[in-house]
Amino acid sequence: LIQQYISNNDFSVYSQYVKALFEAVRQVSGRDIIVDSSKRFSRALALSMVDGIDLRTIHLLRDARGVAYSWSKPTRPRRRSWWNASVRWNAFTVAAGLVERRVGHELVMRLRYEDFISQPVDTLKELGRFANVDLDVVAKLLVNNEGLTVNHIGVGNGFLQRTKKVT
Repeated sequence: LIQQYISNNDFSVYSQYVKALFEAVRQVSGRDIIVDSSKRFSRALALSMVDGIDLRTIHLLRDARGVAYSWSKPTRPRRRSWWNASVRWNAFTVAAGLVERRVGHELVMRLRYEDFISQPVDTLKELGRFANVDLDVVAKLLVNNEGLTVNHIGVGNGFLQRTKKVT
């Protein structure tokens, strides 16, 4: 899909930059797993076409009514109407389906926001199995209401960029 719109040379350059970036992050962090918290499906599709990346995609899916409510709050920087929010929710959900078809069902996990909120320990265990990561320590912190410390975030949720501890 993406390769139809860009030349192979352009994608080759993009691919080289992504590999170099991920390798630099791996070397500096000392970790083999890199979490890319991009929200755009186009990023996941592009990453799926980069050779050498073991891509696992987590589709965090929230009930459409909750999304519409959240996006319509007056405190949001870009407040949206209920109609606009529902159209966008559907578009994002369809886009996530495109990613799933591209990377394969076994490499995509649908994580319901409501399940995570109501059953964080069970949901984290399922997520850990999917990503092949032990999340027991994270689950214990949440159960004990100790919060999590954010080590680094480049771009993304402004709340996390201003806060050191998430509870």
